[in-house]
Amino acid sequence: MKIRTDFVTNSSSVSYLCVNCGYEQAGRDDGFEEFWFKNCAYGHELCDTCTEGVKLDDDDNVPSSECPACMLKRISPGTISSYAKKHYGFDPNALEKEIVDKFARKDGTGLRLLMEDIKDED
Repeated sequence: MKIRTDFVTNSSSVSYLCVNCGYEQAGRDDGFEEFWFKNCAYGHELCDTCTEGVKLDDDDNVPSSECPACMLKRISPGTISSYAKKHYGFDPNALEKEIVDKFARKDGTGLRLLMEDIKDED
């Protein structure tokens, strides 16, 4: 997918991603409701499945008290990474390099070895 960072004319395609379950819907811009999504009061996009039974506010939004993102019930890996980098000096690129250096194999078994390494012991 090409990401544009400047003004685009004659563009009628859209894509929505539920911040809670990851459901994605893309297509022509026929309106937000046509894609079975709702916004919370702070703009987080939530699919209808994740908002089923939630009483919407007066602006037809999901109240922030019912939004999984606002309530920190689900935090994206990118947000966790940013927090760890700021508060603990965590460098995701260095960690990725360490993992690749330790587990990458020419025979293609690197992911299996990594998964075995991080698997919980019974």
